[in-house]
Amino acid sequence: MTSNKKSLGRMAAALLFVGTVAGCGSAPVEEAPWLTGYTCCNLRYDSDWISDANFSDLPFIPAGTPIAVMQPARDSYRAYATIAGRPFRLGLDYGRPVQGTEQWVSKIVLRDDPRINNAAWSLEVRQAIAQGKVMVGMTKEQVITSLGYPLPTKTPNLDSNVWRYSQNASTQYDVRWENERVSQVTKAIDEKGGLPLAQPAKQAK
Repeated sequence: MTSNKKSLGRMAAALLFVGTVAGCGSAPVEEAPWLTGYTCCNLRYDSDWISDANFSDLPFIPAGTPIAVMQPARDSYRAYATIAGRPFRLGLDYGRPVQGTEQWVSKIVLRDDPRINNAAWSLEVRQAIAQGKVMVGMTKEQVITSLGYPLPTKTPNLDSNVWRYSQNASTQYDVRWENERVSQVTKAIDEKGGLPLAQPAKQAK
């Protein structure tokens, strides 16, 4: 009888050990981020959605905010990110014909904090960027920091003298360049609405 009790005790202990190991093995493994760094520019968002259109009318996450992005699924136009501790979805909504999700995400995530370099810009430029606006005299780097990258379907070449941006789904405007500086910001043909132009217009430095 005593022998049977000991056998049952050993069996119970063995089953408990197996169950514990199996339980540990089934615990979810947290996936490591694919890209970590800082936002290149002011990223506009609508709830938890960040689109490659980066509509100027939307609220934005400031350039230089910490970001971690999970690996986009193959042939997917969406990626998941954590920005300043908050979950977001990144959507390649408009640039699909000319770039992939990884290519787009790699542009908007920088390894180094851009605020370190941006601190050397003039107060007027930094104030305009903090408001998500542009001003005459800005460089291309400064405009990208404030407005993000223009859609490659609208501006295929960043060497172009005109960059096309969107305030919303129906209103577009152009940033015009002369000698690598903003010369003017104009409404696209037949477009209505205001422009994200810092006033008064000063010569940026």
